[in-house]
Amino acid sequence: MKKGHLIRNIVIAIIVIGVLGAVMGKKGTEGESSNDKSSPKTETVSNEQAVETEAPTEAQIEYTAYTTDEMIDDLEANAMNATDKYKGKYIQVTGKLSNIDAQGSYISLSKEANDFTLLSVQCFIKTDEQKEAIKTMNKGDTITLKGKCTDVGEILGYTLNIDSIG
Repeated sequence: MKKGHLIRNIVIAIIVIGVLGAVMGKKGTEGESSNDKSSPKTETVSNEQAVETEAPTEAQIEYTAYTTDEMIDDLEANAMNATDKYKGKYIQVTGKLSNIDAQGSYISLSKEANDFTLLSVQCFIKTDEQKEAIKTMNKGDTITLKGKCTDVGEILGYTLNIDSIG
């Protein structure tokens, strides 16, 4: 019986040591994160500087020119290839203005031809200057935009963040 008690005591000791080790390890991790919180890294950057470092200026970006007809044809032919070709890229797109959002959040460009398709290039307006420029336009106008294609979907088409109009 003494041997059975000894094995049981060893197993209990191993479990207790394991639990204590886990608790102490967790406290050590929490202590490290609290140290990070109590001693923040000080780096002063103005908002203007932060914007400049986050996004390159238009002069530094090379835009590849496409038409909405070409983009939508590529998407209809093979959505996976269209994603590789356009998503994350800076593009200049020319197409027919098909929708102007009443709140001034976005516009949509469609194919020049009168083909019925739900696919379009949905372009998000980023500045007041862009809103003012769009206020002078009408559905059906052919316009050219520069921006970054942020998403490609086989149902609704493309998403573009507008950098400039014209």
